[in-house]
Amino acid sequence: MLRNTILTLTSFIFLMLTSLPCFAYIEDSVYFGGGVGYTRAFIDEDDTIPRASDIDDSDVGYKFLFGYQFSQNWAVELDYFNLNDIDYDFDFPKSTKSVRTQIGTLDIVGILPLSDRISGYLKLGIAQTFIDRDRDLRFRSSDRISSEFTGIYAVGLRYNFTPGWGIAIDYDQLFSEPHNLLVALTLSYYFNALP
Repeated sequence: MLRNTILTLTSFIFLMLTSLPCFAYIEDSVYFGGGVGYTRAFIDEDDTIPRASDIDDSDVGYKFLFGYQFSQNWAVELDYFNLNDIDYDFDFPKSTKSVRTQIGTLDIVGILPLSDRISGYLKLGIAQTFIDRDRDLRFRSSDRISSEFTGIYAVGLRYNFTPGWGIAIDYDQLFSEPHNLLVALTLSYYFNALP
């Protein structure tokens, strides 16, 4: 149900982006940025160690991005995410073990200008996850370090406080388990923004 709703909303937004007139002033520009925010993983309880007494599935994460906006409504972007640790607490013996997650993505970004300073955007892309587990943690997957390709989506709202500099709030989430997400405040700079 949730997946169908997301796909319907995604299709609707992309249809709007291609049919509305363009009035944003950023076009043909390279940009970069970084952000920090709240990260969370939705843990599949069947995949965890049965004797874990507590799971801390949220942390502070960060990301870096580099992109090229080739028209007023479209951009391509490379992102790096560090989602920090998921901590598993054990009673016997008393200890804490961690799983660290990093993600690299390639995205297509649809941009909907709302005014000369505000725009909404939707990102869809492919992601490669890099997972580093403490040596003695055991899961259904036996690899200590594993990676996989999956999909990622993001929605956000950007405010340009100068022609080149802007701040955004965005929500990024993986399509596959454990559906890691990052809600971040992101600062970015566009090199060729017009005044």
